[in-house]
Amino acid sequence: MTKSEFLKLKNFWIKNLKLRDWNISVKLILPQKGCDDAGVNFITQTLRESDIIIFLYDDTTDFDIEVTLVHELLHCYHTTSGMSKDSAE
Repeated sequence: MTKSEFLKLKNFWIKNLKLRDWNISVKLILPQKGCDDAGVNFITQTLRESDIIIFLYDDTTDFDIEVTLVHELLHCYHTTSGMSKDSAE
């Protein structure tokens, strides 16, 4: 997957999950030894910020990247499902 393809994919899911008011950064990195996670998400709910890391293993496919991205974005979505924009400020 190219960087351009990944950015289109990221923007597609952010739009469809209605997370456009979030500041979301995503990094694709190689995992450290002993890491078995597909990804992690560091969320600052009150600021609507998210730093997502997706780990790229030797056998990671484009499909795995998309599934992990959506999984991590759903954490943001569910974090705000009970929170209005006014209560975030």
